[in-house]
Amino acid sequence: MKLSTAIIIIVALIVAAICIVKYNTLSDYDEAAEKSFAPLTSFLQERYQAVPRLVSSIVLYTGKEDREVKQLNEAYKAYTQATTMQQRVETSATLEATLMNTKQQIMDRYPGISSNYQFNSIAKTIAQAGNDLMGPLGAYNTAASTYNSYVRRFPNNIVGAIFMFPSRYPYFKRES
Repeated sequence: MKLSTAIIIIVALIVAAICIVKYNTLSDYDEAAEKSFAPLTSFLQERYQAVPRLVSSIVLYTGKEDREVKQLNEAYKAYTQATTMQQRVETSATLEATLMNTKQQIMDRYPGISSNYQFNSIAKTIAQAGNDLMGPLGAYNTAASTYNSYVRRFPNNIVGAIFMFPSRYPYFKRES
């Protein structure tokens, strides 16, 4: 009886030690992903603040609000209303794709807009903010990748589920 009790206690201590190590590592990776998302949102905010001005300059130049401009407005509104990290990443991906599509469609349809000072100035601001975004974007995606691959491994997935860690972090995709 004493030997079996000792074995059970030793096994329980080993399992507890493994869980503690896994929990601490999950905590570190989770914190790294959260921490790397904060500067990314600042750069996204800077980039997307120019969207309403871009829309205004397009409408001023063309005299109307095309379908693409309406889609851009809707994508921007969805991004500003997003509250969770998952929603921010998803709406940002949509906004990026819509932004690129709108700029291309408008330039194809109205070739003279590329010589418009206001349009060019705002487009350059958006492009520069996009270039500045690349460092924080890479840092976040690296942290998300590290967390995602760690949390999916056994027994990390069990420890993560027990302690209600996120099952994964979304990756941020940016159109170039």
